[in-house]
Amino acid sequence: MNKNPPSLLFPCLRKEVRLRKEEFGVVIYEVGERPEFRIVGPPKAVILSLMDGSANVKELIEAVAYVFNSSVEEAEEAVNSVLNEFSDLIELRNEKIPPQRRYNPQDFIYKPKKPKGGLIRYKAPLRLALILTRRCPLDCIYCYADKINASDPEKTLGLKRIKEIFEEAGSLGMSDVYLAGGEPLLRKDFPEIAKIALDVGVYPHTSTKGWPVTEELVRRIADVGMDAMQVSIDALDPKLQDMLTQRVGSHERMVRAIRLFLKEGLKVSTNTVICSLNISGVPKLAKWLSEQGVSEINLSPYSLSIYKPRDDLFPTIKQYEQLISELDEIEEEVMENGAVLHRPKSIEGLLSGLSIEGAPGCGGITLGMIILPDGRVTICERLGVNPDFIYGDLSKQSIVEAWNSSRINEILATFEREKFKGSPCYSCEAFERCVGAGKLCYFRIVAAYGKMKVGVPDPLCPMSPVKIKDVVR
Repeated sequence: MNKNPPSLLFPCLRKEVRLRKEEFGVVIYEVGERPEFRIVGPPKAVILSLMDGSANVKELIEAVAYVFNSSVEEAEEAVNSVLNEFSDLIELRNEKIPPQRRYNPQDFIYKPKKPKGGLIRYKAPLRLALILTRRCPLDCIYCYADKINASDPEKTLGLKRIKEIFEEAGSLGMSDVYLAGGEPLLRKDFPEIAKIALDVGVYPHTSTKGWPVTEELVRRIADVGMDAMQVSIDALDPKLQDMLTQRVGSHERMVRAIRLFLKEGLKVSTNTVICSLNISGVPKLAKWLSEQGVSEINLSPYSLSIYKPRDDLFPTIKQYEQLISELDEIEEEVMENGAVLHRPKSIEGLLSGLSIEGAPGCGGITLGMIILPDGRVTICERLGVNPDFIYGDLSKQSIVEAWNSSRINEILATFEREKFKGSPCYSCEAFERCVGAGKLCYFRIVAAYGKMKVGVPDPLCPMSPVKIKDVVR
């Protein structure tokens, strides 16, 4: 989107996008899209709620100036900021559409609650990720998952219990569930699991490497009502892709999966892990995917794995600068083909080396719940089955019971300042904006120290005695 769109265009929040008021902010999420949501403050939510296609940008600026009792210049800056920040959620129409107010702006003006203990944590999770299996037929060199072999035995939740969990998720206001892996489609009852979610009003999302995909499976998935699928593919060159997955024929199956899902009428998105070995070919891959009919192309920077640590897989800053330059050249063509290109988040952070200031808070502790195949609940899928971070068990607990367990309260207590006595964090003036905001990452701590270690700075912090690479080298 242009930095300052023409004033006569009519902004409209896409129909799949929903705004929901929560105790610490407003949640923006998409129905039927990739499972992703954001927390925004009331002012931005008010501006988004005014975008119903009945007012052009000029009129919207005037309305915002009135609502916030601000100058037109201040309102213009605020509106343009929202239009650019949420460009993927907003349509800019050439013509006015009849008023169809979906939200009352006054509903998003409220006094938020102050979090207890410093961390912003909701009374119930806002999202759910269920790892259906840790099995996978591939062995990607960059994989962060604590996976097991495809033939290994595994204890998993049954359909009856999964239905109960999804019903509770729906009653708590969750709009979707991410069905993760391993390779989630190795579960032969995947279509039945997806149907259970759809029947209770919780939309299922998933991502596959394509290996188990067959025409019959695609039809079964479409027949239960799923209308979107994500396929992971990292390279246009078959030899490079097969090397990355360490399985001959993986590229062929990924391409076949994309084509089968498109043929069946599903919306297909892709995800590409950017590492030093494939980064030069990412622009050509993105262009080719858009030509095939893929609607969303997601690019994810390679990040550290505690199971397969490979420093040589981190791209250099120079490689990322070249990638960004080449993406700029092809982005318009990709859009003309009907695809949206989602670049790596925090580009500035990638170019300077991600610092603790730019790092996000720990969503696995404060926002969402990650369920292992057997029902145990962990704070982070990248920590796998590490017992130090298991805090509940949905094979015998409800979501709310696990979310408020004694163990999670013990983990939350490790973010309190008193736990950092003797470390640089204890007297740091940025403590509340850093550790107190949940930015301390136990995955990075385990990667750096080899175990859970309480009361130490995050390895991205300049004051940390132990450093790790995160996204660049």
